[in-house]
Amino acid sequence: MRENLCKLPYITSIKTKKNSILFNKFPLFIGANSNSKSVKSKKFFLKKNKHKFLQLKSSKESFLKNQKIYLSRNYVHNTPPPEKKGWGNYLGEKQFQRIKNFLKNNIDLLEIGAGSLFFANRITKKYPKLNYTVVDPFLKNSKGKKNLKILNLFFPSSKLNSKKFDLIILFNCLEHILHVDNSVKSLNKLLKPKGIILLEVPEVSRQVKESDFNMFTFEHQNYFDRESLKILFSKYNLKMIKSKLFNDTIFSVFKKEETGNFNLKKSKPLDLRNFENKLNMIKDKINFCKKHDLKFGIHGATFGAYNILYLLNLHKDKNIKVFDSDKFKVGKFFGTANIKVKKTYSKEYSKLDFLFITASSYKKEILKEIKDKDLKFKKIISL
Repeated sequence: MRENLCKLPYITSIKTKKNSILFNKFPLFIGANSNSKSVKSKKFFLKKNKHKFLQLKSSKESFLKNQKIYLSRNYVHNTPPPEKKGWGNYLGEKQFQRIKNFLKNNIDLLEIGAGSLFFANRITKKYPKLNYTVVDPFLKNSKGKKNLKILNLFFPSSKLNSKKFDLIILFNCLEHILHVDNSVKSLNKLLKPKGIILLEVPEVSRQVKESDFNMFTFEHQNYFDRESLKILFSKYNLKMIKSKLFNDTIFSVFKKEETGNFNLKKSKPLDLRNFENKLNMIKDKINFCKKHDLKFGIHGATFGAYNILYLLNLHKDKNIKVFDSDKFKVGKFFGTANIKVKKTYSKEYSKLDFLFITASSYKKEILKEIKDKDLKFKKIISL
């Protein structure tokens, strides 16, 4: 088995500092897909900015190229918007529960970057006197609903300047925006004096602490933790009045304040230097399994799993087995013709010696399910 050990250097070199990380080549992974097109790569440089959040350093031209990939028909969302297939529906139901307490008739509501009409259709049906506006450049106009208006625009847009809203919803949107300062400034202008903003974005504090490669994706321009979100919004007199952290996501409620007295705490330091050590650790563990003829597999057809396999030159290794519980990923190509996603908790899965969990945001839920099914592995390693 020694000839099969992972001896090659990384495809990409990685340079890390406390507040920045650079990959000379990084995969533009488009998710578990029905075709086996090769994955492209590009330079990926992430650095902390003046507002204390991490931001991808890219030109407008580079950003637009990434968006073209992200919006193409070939792209498969790792977590699709609600009303699409798979895990997205489950998460959409959870998100809807968080919105419900802020709804009532006779309010003006704006949803930005909706991705689907999952929320809009439900809310306009239950609240027929509520005025609902959706800003999304790719959604089709809805017919037969007087209280639902869809604007095919990128946010922010001057066409919204004359409008004011009681409630603004941005779920899984702010992390994608190039000029995030202008967007938050626009939110302030669009909000009525007693208005509320509901925001949901990925939160990276655990991922940085544990060097979780799920954190990195070419889709995301901005990488927030709780304190950096507060700092950014406070610049435009928007105060975080409530927040909840779960599964590496933060749900926050903001309201407009006339004064700038926000009592901000210092943002906790994020240290990116351990990501290179993490890659070396994973490489050693996989080599150990190969050397001792141990069966091993990866739980989670995630961005993190593919990032790791690509960076370690293992993404075309036919011996790599990737498992997922999402039926819409099972049987699909995992970035290469050599790896197809297999079903978790199958006979093949239960016979593994080593299990690597890459769906780290849901590690607790996965471990509970493994325990409930009475599955025994020699070792479970969270990546």
